[in-house]
Amino acid sequence: MLQLRASSGRANEDVELPECRNSEDVQPLFSDDTEVPLLTEPVLPGDAETDEQSTIKRKVLNFLSQYWFLLGIIFAIVFARLFPWFACKNGYLHPEITIKYVGIPIIFILSGLSLKRKDIKDASFRLKLHLFVQSFSLLAIPAFVWALVTIVRALLPLQAYLADGIILLACLPTTISSCVVFTKAANGNEAVALFNATGGNLLGLVVSPLLILLFLGVSSAAPVYSIVIDLVLTILLPLVLGQILQALVPAAVEWVKARINTAYVNNAVLLVVICSTLSDTFVRQVEVDTGSLALTMFLMVALHMSFLVALFYLSAIPWLGFDRGDRVAVMFCASQKTIALVVPLISIIYDADASVGVRSLPILFYHPSQMLIASIVVTRLRGWVNASPVGSQQSAVVAQPAADVL
Repeated sequence: MLQLRASSGRANEDVELPECRNSEDVQPLFSDDTEVPLLTEPVLPGDAETDEQSTIKRKVLNFLSQYWFLLGIIFAIVFARLFPWFACKNGYLHPEITIKYVGIPIIFILSGLSLKRKDIKDASFRLKLHLFVQSFSLLAIPAFVWALVTIVRALLPLQAYLADGIILLACLPTTISSCVVFTKAANGNEAVALFNATGGNLLGLVVSPLLILLFLGVSSAAPVYSIVIDLVLTILLPLVLGQILQALVPAAVEWVKARINTAYVNNAVLLVVICSTLSDTFVRQVEVDTGSLALTMFLMVALHMSFLVALFYLSAIPWLGFDRGDRVAVMFCASQKTIALVVPLISIIYDADASVGVRSLPILFYHPSQMLIASIVVTRLRGWVNASPVGSQQSAVVAQPAADVL
């Protein structure tokens, strides 16, 4: 009987395994340089497409968040053109009540809540700089634009309503917060910008109506005393009320501001005011000359660029003693014009006039122009300020949100 044995050439021999005395004798399966394959979830064909769609969606939302007010102006114009009966006087919205005694006061109550008196006080000692900014904004620009419009009308066919609107624009104070935001973005003197934005708008409540009456005369159906009363009731008193609330109940004001974006509310109300103003124009079928409209758009861009260039060189005069941070603040504060005051102001002064909407068009062109141009030059100005041996005079002031583009 045959006995089968498993043999490897050496039958019945015990195979001795090497003894592992320490961990150094163990050879790892993978060395430190070996890339170990990881278990990952399989990539499905739709995943890449989903990520791409998510990126596009995020970019669209960022664009809408950044430019929603400018898009809102376009929407207000289109809505007023298609449905003028909704927001015109005696229409469904009844703007003669809701806008005049609710909407406009809300705008200036919120402005009063946002004005920071401590920051104004801290920057109030730069009298030469503030005088330069306000003189250029509320004296030089109105006088120059009035002379320019007079010459242009003598040479070119510029519609009277649009010509008046350009002069109205020139009489306005600076933006409420956009000039501060752009000054900060360019590493300019933010405290100076904040002081002039606040002080300029307070000053503009008195000076702007006087300049308008000086350059354009009283062409309103309402008497002067009625205009003054409306200005006080709808603009000045709400602004003072906002400041009083900020002083008496600061905790409540901060609580509200922490939960409600007052800038968005302010701008949303302003869009309704713009829509209502233009609706009256479309209902009454006030004709706008196409050539005059194109000329107005060109003048708005050209004027703003000219103001920036002039301020850049004028602020460099050695006697003024401005550093680069100061000059950036001067450029943005003295060249920009607020849209928050013009529509309420025109609505009050030209209360019964069908041309209110046409007179508002220049500022509706100027506002996006100044935002776009400022966005383009802010990067170069920041590099210019940073290259200064002195640098900019920084402030601890926190600017208003960028969404507040007034």
